[in-house]
Amino acid sequence: MAALLGQLGEFERSRGHYLLALEHDPRTIDAGAAYGLASIGRYPDPGHPDLARFRALLERPDLTPAARASVLFALGKAHDDLGDYAEAAARLREANGLVDHRNWSRKHWRRLVEARLAGLSLPQRAPAATECVPIFVVGAPRSGTTLVAELLGRSAET
Repeated sequence: MAALLGQLGEFERSRGHYLLALEHDPRTIDAGAAYGLASIGRYPDPGHPDLARFRALLERPDLTPAARASVLFALGKAHDDLGDYAEAAARLREANGLVDHRNWSRKHWRRLVEARLAGLSLPQRAPAATECVPIFVVGAPRSGTTLVAELLGRSAET
């Protein structure tokens, strides 16, 4: 529910769900709730309570490698937002070291992308002169979609 709310732009409601889940059900950390919480907002202040929350979670001795990676990804994202790139890189590097990458295949990824590109496209319709044409910018988290959206929003043609 929290992830869906975040994807729908209901960031405060999503945050509430993530916090409730993290505080009351230890299993949610294995499902990536820490990174989910970090991914729905920006951290402009090093005193933000989430940073302390993530550090406290890392102190738990019962974390699985996947849960620890999720918390480290969350902490890395927070440090990236703060402009502390060295700390962000250290946390993200540590998190990536915990993730099992053996199941990822370049060949399978390429086939997936090629299949998507070869798929049938929907018929196009020219917009009316007064009609607003929305542009959706989508991508993986931390891949530059916010920057692209901001640059498009500054364009004189939009």
